[in-house]
Amino acid sequence: MAKWLEAYRWPFLFAVLIALPFTLRFPSYLPITDGWVFAEKFWFPLPMVNLAFHEAGHPLFGIFGIRWLTVAGGTLMQLLLPSACLFHFFRQQNNAGIGFCLFWIGTNFLNISLYMADAQLQALILTTGMSGSEGGGHDWNYLLGSIGLLKHAIGLGQIVFFLGVVLMVFTLGYGLKRLWIIIISK
Repeated sequence: MAKWLEAYRWPFLFAVLIALPFTLRFPSYLPITDGWVFAEKFWFPLPMVNLAFHEAGHPLFGIFGIRWLTVAGGTLMQLLLPSACLFHFFRQQNNAGIGFCLFWIGTNFLNISLYMADAQLQALILTTGMSGSEGGGHDWNYLLGSIGLLKHAIGLGQIVFFLGVVLMVFTLGYGLKRLWIIIISK
């Protein structure tokens, strides 16, 4: 096995084992509860930063004049910015920066998954102060509807949720593993 793969094997397996129960336990919905609000407070201010980048992405990608791209621009920006930071830290070989960016991307995946899974019901209250079903405009209802995948919104949301949990737990697991190595080497 490649040396770099060996370093990531255990944190990755740990992350999958933590994330898998969410997929198995919640096959038809995502766990949007009061507990979720508490969890988001744990990594504050990232949810607010993510929302700001999401909203900025709409007019930024709107420059191209393609409605689908304008609507998708929110989610694209939400993922492109932390990915650009990840690329920067990767080039500098800054492990702390890489870890932070992977965790940040994971929080975005969680946020996107909840929004995506809500595409059919459109019950989430959006930045307009209304839910999508009340006329607030729902990005993922439009995006998935336009490509014929609206009936699969919850399943797609589950996949993205799983990826987000894996990324976040992997980052934490890998960081703890590196910390443990530093502690026992002293």
